[in-house]
Amino acid sequence: MMTSIFHNLVFDVVDMNNNFDLFNTKLDVLTKLEVGDKIGVDLQKDIYINHKSVFQPFIRSYYAQNRKTTIQHLNNIIGEYKIFLEMVYNSTKSKNICDLLCSNALYIRLPKKTIVLNDKLILGLRNLDTTYKNNDDIHNCIENIITYLDEYKDKIHSSIYFQN
Repeated sequence: MMTSIFHNLVFDVVDMNNNFDLFNTKLDVLTKLEVGDKIGVDLQKDIYINHKSVFQPFIRSYYAQNRKTTIQHLNNIIGEYKIFLEMVYNSTKSKNICDLLCSNALYIRLPKKTIVLNDKLILGLRNLDTTYKNNDDIHNCIENIITYLDEYKDKIHSSIYFQN
């Protein structure tokens, strides 16, 4: 259904690259997660890392961070990112693809940049998943995100855009 919404749109590659930069900045923290690290959300709704330490539970408690609200925020930001990724994918199928490919190097690099970011996100999310290996809700949430990111990569690689 989303494909039909995006199919006839003209995609502004400069805006799309600017949005990528925003997502890259916002999600970069997830690429740095190590096993044992947990994530939190600050007052500006930015994700931060609570590194594994003896103080980690106290810090999370003091800042009223818990699994439910953190995963909810993670789902929200990933939801926004998924919409952006669908826009990038659908832009590769746009009617004006030939003009864009011939005239704009930014457009050619954008799908590749999203794949690189996704691969980094998957590594960080796998570490987070290992941290919460005994929590089915968090495990399922993270696995759903990873599955989507993998499927996106497959869609981009199978698109006509990438076969040239």
